[in-house]
Amino acid sequence: MKTITITNEKGGTGKTATAQAIGDGLTAAGHKVLYIDLDAQGSLSYILRADEGQPGAFDVLEDPQTIRGAIQTTPQGADLIRGQRQLATAGDTLTDSGRAFHLKEALQIIKKQYDFCIIDTPPGLGIVTVNALAASNGAIITALPDILSKRGIEQVGATIKGVKQHNKGLKVYGIVLTLYDRRKILHRQAAEQISATAAKIGTKVYDTKIRAGVSVQEAQTRRQSLFDYAPKSNPAKDYAELLKEVKGDL
Repeated sequence: MKTITITNEKGGTGKTATAQAIGDGLTAAGHKVLYIDLDAQGSLSYILRADEGQPGAFDVLEDPQTIRGAIQTTPQGADLIRGQRQLATAGDTLTDSGRAFHLKEALQIIKKQYDFCIIDTPPGLGIVTVNALAASNGAIITALPDILSKRGIEQVGATIKGVKQHNKGLKVYGIVLTLYDRRKILHRQAAEQISATAAKIGTKVYDTKIRAGVSVQEAQTRRQSLFDYAPKSNPAKDYAELLKEVKGDL
């Protein structure tokens, strides 16, 4: 099983949309995919119509042996470990260093059941995100095409560098720019600067940039896959192209 974490220390960069699109694309290609929602807001869990009465990601971080009971098959047919509100304060309860590897320990239990595990992470780079990175083969960083994103990427890179001391195989597959408009000079300039920052942390910016489009929010509101809801939309086309690039890294 390949485990991929979608991350950025900022919110609003398209982590959830990217996690869902990559997972949906891999599922459509015939792969068995497990989604893990580590965000206390539970946006991915909502979109996938999770049963909030079942155990979830916080339970797994507390006790890796609970993972089988935390996996649910949603009405959409997706296998998911849902997000829980307790994840917001996980830093207060999951404090000892051993717990930074609880998710990795849990995934070892079910690794033969899936081809891919896609992890959606919260804003910030605390113990929850560290758990995700410690359990992953690679990370994809989502970023907006603005100058401020450069600092956030550097911070993610520093966190990943620290985690690699314990997970030597961890890679940064690439950075995907979202809400991108190639007609805007500032977006093109930001892409160039972010590419330079990417090189410093040993990765790249994906050639495919995700254009803005209301179809993403509409699909999420209707709790559907973007590829089903608006397959001809610009974001759906872009995510389909991005998936081809991502597959080349796996």
